[in-house]
Amino acid sequence: MSPPADESSVLIDGPWNHRFVSANGTRFHVVEAGTGPLVLFLHGFPEFWWAWQHQLRNLADAGFRAVAIDLRGYGASDKPPRGYDGYTMAADVAGLIRALGERSAVLVGGGYGGAMAWTTAAFHPKLVRRLVITSAAHPLRLRAALFSDPRGQLAAAGPMLKFQLPRYEHVLTRDDAWLVGHYLRQWGGRPWVTGPDFADYERRCRTAMLIPQASFCALEARHRDAAAHRAGVGPVRDGAVRMAAARRGRPLPARRGARPGQRRGAPLGQGDLADGQARRGIRGCR
Repeated sequence: MSPPADESSVLIDGPWNHRFVSANGTRFHVVEAGTGPLVLFLHGFPEFWWAWQHQLRNLADAGFRAVAIDLRGYGASDKPPRGYDGYTMAADVAGLIRALGERSAVLVGGGYGGAMAWTTAAFHPKLVRRLVITSAAHPLRLRAALFSDPRGQLAAAGPMLKFQLPRYEHVLTRDDAWLVGHYLRQWGGRPWVTGPDFADYERRCRTAMLIPQASFCALEARHRDAAAHRAGVGPVRDGAVRMAAARRGRPLPARRGARPGQRRGAPLGQGDLADGQARRGIRGCR
């Protein structure tokens, strides 16, 4: 059995700077390279900031301020017992943009980080200059597919259903987090999984998940996400409805808890919604 992991395992040396930034009452591990317009990268499950190592190098060389973070509960960021709902995590991202001294940012999200990027753009549109999403369907489209395509999208969501089991974090970290490597192989493209860099990437992700409380926090976020899908409420639906209304030029629906006559939030404004690779989505955002 490997020795216990700690947060120093994700402080990987490279052509970037590691630092800690406080936002929304939480301390986040931030990895930064380059200067210029801010591009903020949000990783997915079961990864950490290292998912964006190549993009950090490339965008820094291209004249951008590239910043990758460990989301709440992951890597070297704080791991509070709660706060893993979409509203709070979107506020984390918004707070980080401000804490980094910027008025807006290009958001790049993959997987679960993509879902958080969608939510941030819905509730903090003035802070999102451009949105680049990979491996994360629009929340309304995803929710519809779960019901309309049981052999496709619902079957693909099987792991998320398992995450609802009590104490599943112990299963996730069993045998040095073997299951993390299994998910990476299952979800990754064949050229990457069979490539020369995959073994090292798998090892680093498995080690990061073994950091105390990381597995619990990662699954707590999945609990909140699944609960929102089941109930048809929360940021997954609420944020998507607000996006759709804004794109059609209609009045935004009031969020639950709003006072009579009050509309919370604003249209997307100039925040472009784009799918595709980060470089293509970021082009022309200066």
